[in-house]
Amino acid sequence: MTNKLPTDQLSEAVAEVMGDCVHRRYGAHSDLEGLWLCKAYGGVLWRSRTNNPYAKELHHAERVLEFMENRGFDWEIGNNHISGKYYALFYDVDEYYGFGDTRAEAICRAALKAMEEG
Repeated sequence: MTNKLPTDQLSEAVAEVMGDCVHRRYGAHSDLEGLWLCKAYGGVLWRSRTNNPYAKELHHAERVLEFMENRGFDWEIGNNHISGKYYALFYDVDEYYGFGDTRAEAICRAALKAMEEG
């Protein structure tokens, strides 16, 4: 089964919030802020600082994870031992998005907006 995120809507919503801070990539890896995810497939990346104290940010992230999971996407959560960043990587998505840590809340807000409108 192949699930596809409405990437055009997500892209527009994220771009509206983040502007030029969005890094859209078609490829196997991203070197954004020292975090490498060498994968042979695309995905959606969400990550935040280790032991993130922002409950609101984590709440948004949990809603994004739940939204994706409920639509049948396979995903994994891990911790990069070099940078100490947490990440959630989704499979079966048309495009790959990488975001900086300080923008996590804006990313989640944009993703939620796209989901609600979609």
